[in-house]
Amino acid sequence: LVQALGELRPTARACLLLKVVSELEYAQIGQVLGIPEGTAMSHVHRARRALRERLGGDSGASRAVGEAT
Repeated sequence: LVQALGELRPTARACLLLKVVSELEYAQIGQVLGIPEGTAMSHVHRARRALRERLGGDSGASRAVGEAT
């Protein structure tokens, strides 16, 4: 997981971690990073998808990146 996170682009990684670890709302993530709320949402979605692909796409990977099962 750590290696896969390291392969993400910095902004995507920051958005994902702020959403999953810090449990911030997309508007808050946008404020912290100085990006629009919709862009933060897109980064989180793409980062989750990338991690799922790198980690094999199983349900355990989904839980690891903060998705409900």
